[in-house]
Amino acid sequence: RRKFVTDKYRWEVKNNLLSGIVLGPLLQIFVRYRKDIAWVYYAHRVFFLVAMACVNTFFSVLEDLLYSRAIERVELHPRPVFILGHPRTGTTHVHNLLAQD
Repeated sequence: RRKFVTDKYRWEVKNNLLSGIVLGPLLQIFVRYRKDIAWVYYAHRVFFLVAMACVNTFFSVLEDLLYSRAIERVELHPRPVFILGHPRTGTTHVHNLLAQD
């Protein structure tokens, strides 16, 4: 396999799809694609993702400790409503209106 390397977005870390991931799944991805990642070339990105994953993992554990019982007690409606739409079409507004109930 050939490593995919490009200079155009080398230093980009913003809006990374993996910036919301927790540490366990991130490490699984790193292990799975270890031969395809240009580790030295993208070391700053790897560091950024690991740092973000550590922060996300901490808050995930904290959230679980604080809210897991409350979440388990919530009764879900048997017929949920899904609000779908393109960006900037008012889906958040519709959600906010429905949440007033």
